[in-house]
Amino acid sequence: MPCTSLLPFCGPPPKIDYGQHSGLRTEQFPYGLEVKYSCAEGLSLIGDDQLPPLLSLPAVVRCPKPVVERARMTPPRLTFPYGADVRFSCEEGFELRGDAESRCLEDGAWHPPLPSCQPGGYQTRGPTIAMLCLPSGLPYLKTLLEIEKLFLEIKKLQLELENLNK
Repeated sequence: MPCTSLLPFCGPPPKIDYGQHSGLRTEQFPYGLEVKYSCAEGLSLIGDDQLPPLLSLPAVVRCPKPVVERARMTPPRLTFPYGADVRFSCEEGFELRGDAESRCLEDGAWHPPLPSCQPGGYQTRGPTIAMLCLPSGLPYLKTLLEIEKLFLEIKKLQLELENLNK
């Protein structure tokens, strides 16, 4: 905010709630001196930092929690203040459509818009079970049932691991 008095000195710039200007320790404000306004931590200055404070008010800017079905978000957060960046990746069997990163803007919107996870992008990870042709008989049937039981246990563990990563 520039000093515009016709006198050689101006009075101190106005104070704003939850913020300050760069001339806090200055006693005299010569004509033409500019001060910049900033907000307390966690608040954002909406508008030009050199405009009169009546036009630039500090405000808490937060974006809504970004929700993308079938996606993981990093870093995990509870709140999303102005300037927060998030990154998305899709669960196995889904592919990302749109930008992988988005940022919370001063108007409380995400930019670029949030992506989506669409079916596709299958990857082969984890164990592969081969089917065998075995002679009939009780010992072989017991072996097949044990293999099937192990396969189901592995699938269960994979699902639990995916749920932990959400």
